[in-house]
Amino acid sequence: MGIALLAFPRAVDADSPRYAALDGRIGDLDSRQPAHLLPLISNSWGSVFSWRGQGPMPDDQREKLRRIVAKAHRSGHRVRFWATPDKPAVWKELRAAGVDLINTDDLTGLQKFLLDEPSR
Repeated sequence: MGIALLAFPRAVDADSPRYAALDGRIGDLDSRQPAHLLPLISNSWGSVFSWRGQGPMPDDQREKLRRIVAKAHRSGHRVRFWATPDKPAVWKELRAAGVDLINTDDLTGLQKFLLDEPSR
């Protein structure tokens, strides 16, 4: 259960002007918290997916990724996964699924990947 289901979001929502927002988790997509309070759905890659970028991404995991992104986008949330494997194969799947923010510790590698990949 994410923080979005606790009392804290009401305090943030009541602030005027508001200088903060909350990161949600995938489970928060069912909470109906508005995107202005939870603009970002952010989860650890390993808590959701077992694929680490070796070989092709299994179809069931690719479909799961796309469902998560589509559900988040329908409700106005952006998506980010942290602790993703720093591999071009993973970055390619994230982009293809429409993930909004790619988290990396390999900034040079991601920059090269993004510059070499055709824009979507």
